[in-house]
Amino acid sequence: MRGLFFEYVTQRLNLIKDKIDAIDVVLQCPKCFQEAAEFNDSEDSYCYFCDEEIENFQEDYIFQFVETYSAIKDGGESPLLECPDCNDESFICLDGYQYICLSCGIKPTQDDITTCNGPVCNEKIVYILYTNDGGYEPNLCHLCMDYFKNA
Repeated sequence: MRGLFFEYVTQRLNLIKDKIDAIDVVLQCPKCFQEAAEFNDSEDSYCYFCDEEIENFQEDYIFQFVETYSAIKDGGESPLLECPDCNDESFICLDGYQYICLSCGIKPTQDDITTCNGPVCNEKIVYILYTNDGGYEPNLCHLCMDYFKNA
C-alpha cells in the first residue's frame, strides 16, 4: 500500500512540476503537506497538488508548521514577526534567508531587510534603504522616526 501511495505522489508531483517551478516561493500545503502551495496574500492561496484554493491558509499554515508555543515556552522568541509592510505578526523566516508574510504576501530575502537601529521599537524589521552610491541610509521604523521627529 505504501508503494502505491508513494508512486501516486511522485507521479502527481511530476505532472505539476512546471507549475511549481514557476512559483516564486513554494510553501508546504497545510492540507496535503506537499511542497506545492503558492501563497500571494491572505485571500489568494492555491495548492497545485490538491488542485484547489485554500481557505484559511494563514491560520492552517501557522497551526501545522510554525512552532510558536515551544519557542516561547523554552524562553525563545516567537517565530511570528511583525511584517515591515502590513505590521501584522505573520512574518516568518522560511529557511534563514527567505521570508514571507502570511497576511500581505511580501517575500523579501535577508538581503532586503534588517532591524531598526532606533531607541523605541526593540529592533523591528525594516527594509534596507540603499543610496545611489551603493551605501545605505540609517534603517529606522516609523515608531523610531516619530520619536526623533517629536523629540
